[in-house]
Amino acid sequence: TRAREIAAGLGLPTVLHSTHPSGAEGIVHIPAQDFDSRLAANWAQFDAHIFIGATGIPFRKAAPLLRDKSIDPAVLACPESGSHVIALTSGHFGGTNRLARRIARITGGQAVIGSPADVNGLPAFDEAAAQEHARILNPEAVRALNAALLDGSPIAFCGTRAVFERHFASTGQVAFFENPQDVTCGHAVLWDSENTLPEGMLHLDVSSRAFVLGVGCRRGVKPQELRLVAERYLSEFGLNAENIAGIATCTVKEDEPAILGLGEAWQVPVAFHSAEELDAVPVSAPSEKVREKVGTASVCEAACLLSAGYGSIPQPTLYAPKSAFGDVTLALARLPHLAVPQNGQGEIVVAGLGSGAPGHITPDVDTALRRCDTVAGYSHYVDFIRDRIAGKPVIQNGMKGEVERCLSALEAALAGQNVCMVCSGDPGILAMAGLLYELRTREPRFRDIPIRVLPGITAATIAASSLGAPLQNGFSLVSLSDLLVSADEVRRNIRSVAQSLLPVALYNPAGRKRRDLLEETLAVFREHRGEDVLCAYVKNAGREQETKWLGKLSEFPAAEVDMSTLIIIGGPRTRLDSGVLYEPRGYVEKYME
Repeated sequence: TRAREIAAGLGLPTVLHSTHPSGAEGIVHIPAQDFDSRLAANWAQFDAHIFIGATGIPFRKAAPLLRDKSIDPAVLACPESGSHVIALTSGHFGGTNRLARRIARITGGQAVIGSPADVNGLPAFDEAAAQEHARILNPEAVRALNAALLDGSPIAFCGTRAVFERHFASTGQVAFFENPQDVTCGHAVLWDSENTLPEGMLHLDVSSRAFVLGVGCRRGVKPQELRLVAERYLSEFGLNAENIAGIATCTVKEDEPAILGLGEAWQVPVAFHSAEELDAVPVSAPSEKVREKVGTASVCEAACLLSAGYGSIPQPTLYAPKSAFGDVTLALARLPHLAVPQNGQGEIVVAGLGSGAPGHITPDVDTALRRCDTVAGYSHYVDFIRDRIAGKPVIQNGMKGEVERCLSALEAALAGQNVCMVCSGDPGILAMAGLLYELRTREPRFRDIPIRVLPGITAATIAASSLGAPLQNGFSLVSLSDLLVSADEVRRNIRSVAQSLLPVALYNPAGRKRRDLLEETLAVFREHRGEDVLCAYVKNAGREQETKWLGKLSEFPAAEVDMSTLIIIGGPRTRLDSGVLYEPRGYVEKYME
């Protein structure tokens, strides 16, 4: 009931979801176990997510999806009583604070807003930009400028006088300057100002040109007709020609006088995209009639998205879908707030996912996944985290594609993207960290790309914890795969380890066709440690489908082993008691006997 009231009061396109099967018309039922995945799929598709119920729910559900306040959608919480509407994320950039006040008027409740500028009755600069439909070109500077506003520091405003009068004239501490070179204070805002400030001054750069207009039209449409239609179209959204950064269409319109004339009148560039480029962009309203004429199912929607930077980071959004006006179709894409890389390139964070289960993903890795621009990884491992990375570009491929994958990640970082390369277990144990460092060393153009490694829980420790404590006194870790090292090297490693007193964890023990080294390894350990030495295997360690076996080496079921299996062969100190495999540490012998 409360959700319907809010949707009706807002008068905006809304979709209502519920985990309770009410059967009511217009409400989509989602089983509770599917809620997280549905929210992840919808995350970037909606401007706002309003949770009706306890405030803790949106905190827990939205946290894995948050990336940056400049691109996150609005998230709000409202109890069923409607007494309070709580703004949780993206208060200014995402319009959450304004939406909270609007919903509170509908429910008769109170908007709860914690943004410092709002609390103190000050006009935050990112809020002003949002209200003016403007684009912030260096959003990393917002925090410092708003902090200066809060502590009373003098701030210079250079640019559009009307914007200054609407938002900042009454503050007393924000002063208007015609010429940025006359500014002497430490903070400034450049709003549609192409002039430069004195060196070393902290400033916020804002542009009113935050949209790309996509245009499709009949051959020979009159220039005046197109211009009038376009201006009326923009006015419906509170926009005008000053908000347009460019015009986009298809290559067959390269000589269309009306489109060329519109770009000239508005003094903005016109971009032309091929049918192949346009066809690669998913759109909301494809048309087979359009495909028959120009070879692609969309012109205005796909063209404006392409010109706004479709496929780059951060991703542009379709602000207004295709609208038809007789012989003209128009669409609008919103340019994202642009964070400029400090040195023109990004970095690579190599992150371990452990088993891929949510509980095995560390907070540092979770933060890296939220903050990165692009995710890279083996497709099967990326599947573990798809709900956390909804809407992000993914560099992925299958087995034996490791070099290609890592090179693509390095290329993306070189182009300015922050890449999170995900690995199963720990990234420095039989994974991608070493390969990335190796490729960076071999390729001079990658030399300056920062690479950071975030540890993960490796399979040996996950499997050991499932069995008990069989690695208590140290252990050896050996891979039986001879894909990247010779079989003879594997054999030498196994024979050396078997002669020690340490338990061994065997990775990659056998595939469907590769089983000889497993059989040889078991024979070597029987030779050196005897038939009665204790051992175990764990399949799919740490995952829902985990299974395990414990017993003597003479009974080991080698036929059940596959690439998802980790084998632990014990040593002379290994014990088996009540289904638990462990090694005494030595405390009892030293301190109790």
